[in-house]
Amino acid sequence: MGLRAFWVSGRHFSEGSHWSDLFLRMDRTDQGLRGRAMVRRAELAWAQNDFRLARKIGEEGLPWCRTAGDTESVLLTLNLLTMMDIRDNDHESAQDRLSETLKLARESGDLWNEALALCARGALTAREGDFPGADVLYGTALLILRGIDHRWGVGATLIGHASVAESQSDLDVADRCYREALDIQRDISAVPELARCLAGVGRVAHAQGAVTQAYDYLSESLLLSHSTGQRAGVAQALATIARLAAHDGFPEGACRLAGAASAIGESAGLPASSWPLRDGESGSDPKTLSSWWAEGRALGLDEAVAMALRITEAGRVPRPRTPPAPVTAPPPEETLTPREQEVAQLIGGGKSNREIAEALFITPATVARHVANINRKTGFNSRKQIAAWIDDHQNGESVSS
Repeated sequence: MGLRAFWVSGRHFSEGSHWSDLFLRMDRTDQGLRGRAMVRRAELAWAQNDFRLARKIGEEGLPWCRTAGDTESVLLTLNLLTMMDIRDNDHESAQDRLSETLKLARESGDLWNEALALCARGALTAREGDFPGADVLYGTALLILRGIDHRWGVGATLIGHASVAESQSDLDVADRCYREALDIQRDISAVPELARCLAGVGRVAHAQGAVTQAYDYLSESLLLSHSTGQRAGVAQALATIARLAAHDGFPEGACRLAGAASAIGESAGLPASSWPLRDGESGSDPKTLSSWWAEGRALGLDEAVAMALRITEAGRVPRPRTPPAPVTAPPPEETLTPREQEVAQLIGGGKSNREIAEALFITPATVARHVANINRKTGFNSRKQIAAWIDDHQNGESVSS
């Protein structure tokens, strides 16, 4: 088990799994040591996206670690099982494990596992819709990790925080967190996390209208994962490029890439990729779209990457864009609460979430929640659409008056 840090930080997962399995096949082994080995094997299985094996070995090894009084291994196992509970949407079990983890970590002074548990609780809290609460939890985890100078942990937490902000259209916070994490991951050469940061910066740049910059970052993310053999990273990058390609008017390429991402992701243990087009978003008939998807699933890894790079190159070329037509939504006063109307008006005036928060004396997280509600009620997916909608109704009122 002394090689655990080497196997995990160096991403020598197959080597670690091989030797751990040989050790666990031995009959004459102290139960405490065996429990510790099982927990580390579960950690390697998690890193390899073999979630079923990770859960099985982790749950088997946990009682032995408890009996042996191995607090470090118990905390590691609880955090691993919590992440799997969250992944499987078993929030009740995740909350129970987190309560035990935080209590035990604080009693034993284990700041690293306490921070991990706070991050997991932040992710769970965000899934349950309490985004201000998630902000507080991520912020507390960051304070701990910065205090113990754990740079990898800081970077990973920033990615989680950025993902929550991005899901709430709080692009300023998402961009700041992704970019700080990007600097850290480049410095410590953490390839999978670096690829995630590059993709995150690319998505946010696209949402902010910086299309060329977006495709630059996404291409780098894809090539990094491909060159280092990270199939899961390749699948995630392909799925992201597919979604943006669909938005930018490349339905055929989007469907093919999404099909490729689905097949490659499944081979790497990832959930199936989502369909990149909304109903009616493409002029093509469903049969044609399904055919493109199937053709994409049949692509080899290198072929899929080459296609994605061609699409990102085409996406960089400036071309006439049809402005969003948000006028199909009812007027703001018929759709939004008074507070949401205030937020929408300020978005129409070009204000960032932080500027809106200062103007209305609320937190940026609360603003992000209002923006998400506005998008949900109107069917929009960007601040530009909200601004155009507000501008349209303001102009209509001025003309009619």
